[in-house]
Amino acid sequence: MLFALVNIVLWPALATGLDYGLGLEDKPGASAAYVLAVALSTYLGGVAFGVASALLSFFALSFFFVGAPRTLEFQTENLSGLVLFLFVAGAVGYLLVRERHAKERADALLEERRARDEQRERRLEQERFLAQAGVSLAKSLDYEETLGEIAGLAVPRLADWCTIDLLEEDGRIANVAVAHADPDSVAHARSLQELFPPDPEASTGVPNVLRTGVSELYAEIDEAMIDSVPDDDLRSIVRELELRSAMIVPLAARGRVLGAVSFFLAESGRRYGEQDLRFAEELARHAALAIDNGRLHRAEQDARAALQVVAERLDRLHRVAAALAKAVTVPDALNVILGEGIAASEAVAGVVGLVAEDGETIEIVAARGYPEPTIRGWRSFSVSRRLPLADVVRSGRAFFCESQAERDAHWPTFAGVGASHAFVALPLAVRGTVRGAVALSFEGERSFSPEERELLLTIARQCAQALERARLYEHEHAIAVAVQRSLLPRDVAVSDEVAVAARYLPASPGLEIGGDWYDVMRLGPRELMIAIGDVVGHGLHAAATMGQLRNATRAYALESSSPAEIVSRLNTFVSRFPDGEFSTLFVGRLDLGRRVLEYTNAGHPPPLLRRPDGETVWLEEARVFPIGVEAGSACRSATVEFEPGTLLFLYTDGLVERRTRSLEEGLATLRAVIKDCAEDPEQLVEEVIDGVVDDGAEHADDIAMVTFRFLPEPGLRLQLGRYPEDAGEMRARLHDWLVQSGATADEIFDVTLACSEAFANAVEHPLGAADSSVQVDGSVSNGMLTIAVRDHGGWREHRSREEGGLGLPLMRSLMTSVDVRRRPEGTTVILRRRLQSALAA
Repeated sequence: MLFALVNIVLWPALATGLDYGLGLEDKPGASAAYVLAVALSTYLGGVAFGVASALLSFFALSFFFVGAPRTLEFQTENLSGLVLFLFVAGAVGYLLVRERHAKERADALLEERRARDEQRERRLEQERFLAQAGVSLAKSLDYEETLGEIAGLAVPRLADWCTIDLLEEDGRIANVAVAHADPDSVAHARSLQELFPPDPEASTGVPNVLRTGVSELYAEIDEAMIDSVPDDDLRSIVRELELRSAMIVPLAARGRVLGAVSFFLAESGRRYGEQDLRFAEELARHAALAIDNGRLHRAEQDARAALQVVAERLDRLHRVAAALAKAVTVPDALNVILGEGIAASEAVAGVVGLVAEDGETIEIVAARGYPEPTIRGWRSFSVSRRLPLADVVRSGRAFFCESQAERDAHWPTFAGVGASHAFVALPLAVRGTVRGAVALSFEGERSFSPEERELLLTIARQCAQALERARLYEHEHAIAVAVQRSLLPRDVAVSDEVAVAARYLPASPGLEIGGDWYDVMRLGPRELMIAIGDVVGHGLHAAATMGQLRNATRAYALESSSPAEIVSRLNTFVSRFPDGEFSTLFVGRLDLGRRVLEYTNAGHPPPLLRRPDGETVWLEEARVFPIGVEAGSACRSATVEFEPGTLLFLYTDGLVERRTRSLEEGLATLRAVIKDCAEDPEQLVEEVIDGVVDDGAEHADDIAMVTFRFLPEPGLRLQLGRYPEDAGEMRARLHDWLVQSGATADEIFDVTLACSEAFANAVEHPLGAADSSVQVDGSVSNGMLTIAVRDHGGWREHRSREEGGLGLPLMRSLMTSVDVRRRPEGTTVILRRRLQSALAA
């Protein structure tokens, strides 16, 4: 209003003063000043101001300079001049107004163009920034790293300060990036964030943007806003940072707010506006998509890692289960527990303790990874003691100690033992009964997740089941072996003219026994029945079938049946079994008077004959189908003659069959061993065991062997009672035989003394002997004197050790060699001495 009055009045007043000053009263030139005043008023104020100024100038001109001075009386001659004044003033004002409007339009166009250029440049700059940001966001799925790069790009182009916060799954606000031109300021800002964490319930700032998803723009941070900060220290820090403008935009993707980006202007002096806010929101949308993609990628990686962990755990369980499935003996199961079990649980050491039969004691049965002195002191302890395994057995629950301190708190007895480590103790329970416990130690301290605990408990359950299976198997295996041994003949020495040795070897530990059997029976004064067979199958059923076949074979042989008739009748016998089994059989009648063996082979491996000159011959004739294959089939027999010194070796297929070699290789190995073996049947069997059986490979089938040696004449064969007075008879008959054999007086004395000691041991030491007799056999071959003293019981425990007395050292000092062979069916002491007559020859 003031400007309008001044603009209307000022210029006419100045024109009036100018005209007075120039003395232009009643002169034509007076109107020029007023024309100029109207023009200036119109130019500066517009048409309305010009009209008002023209009217005022008209009256001033009329009053002061036209007609009678200081009156408003018009004279006719002056009217035209006034009209001309008004026209000229209006024309000049119009021109000036038009010029002004043209200038304003030109200025507006220039301003608009400049604004468009600035906007285009600003947009190009924003697009360049978005392009750089896009490159950073796209080059890596590690969104935390790329967000740090985005914050760095924003400073100083968009902000003096830039911070990025993310909302975690648990509701926490985590700062992932802070950027400023000065690294020291960044470090200072991070320390401030730790001192003043954001309040999740705040009504403004990052927490509010995270809750609402709505951006906040603070175009001007004034003192009132700073004074609203509740904390005095934080208020001082805000003033120190000189923050002048700010905007906080949400990072939102797929309808979820993931975080917020904060931009601050301080020392640059700039201010944010709506356009800045819109650009920041666009940038935030790009960043949010990158965060969302990164999180999806990380979730996928985590899922894959979790699946990999599950797969690894399942693989570990599978390996443990597979190994435990193969472990059928307790030692095998313990080996798997401390091998595969430790590997699957990632432990470094383990120990297994089982409850003893008395139920009151725990015995350490296996350990791995612990120093031997540590284990030695805990081999056996009471269930009632406060020890890890004992506590597990009593309570039936597992203990997980994630540090040594936690372990020592549970069991102070172990305080200070071993380096710092995690420790677990797990029950070995089957059907609700705790049979024992396993303890595992881990490298260093560690925590056990629920999944890891379940894995360890699952492994422990599998181990417990494997131990129970092994225990039951060993029990059944022991019964089956005992049954099978009880069905085999305990004494095969049925003739003075034949030396016989027999062995039954169950399958390797962990495998079921089979139906292998043998028999030697006297049919007449100089006639023997010999047989060896193998029932298809394993276990107690095979052993029972074997017993039936052996008894039937004996019965048919006693009826004077030939070997072919025995096989034929056995075929008929087996066909009447409810579930008849196949079996192989070699059966023969040995006529010692005619020195002829008549035999039939029903699918059995061929026996091997070694003649005195070393020639070996397979008895491969008279082969027929195995027993039970074809009832009523025709059978035939064959004969072979022998002479004194001939060896006959019968065996079952378990001796020569292996997974690691062919049958031909097994037969060739056996033939090589028999060709160069000792003449004594007992020693021959031992050499076969050493050379064919104990070859380092597991034999999956049981083995039966019988060796016959047709003794040369003359020889010594004594059957004596187990009485002291029988020793005199033994010495007398031994003396006579040694004299006939060409022994010297010293040799007779030494051999008699050694044999007397062996006979005394056979009389004194055996326990539970089924037969009260002692057998003494003697022979001389190629200058080597061999005497065997046999009893039929097991020696007392304190006598079963060679260090138990002076008898064995005495015998060894008198003889070239002394060999003691202990078998379940009895003990044989074999004494050998090279005679001087052989040395002289």
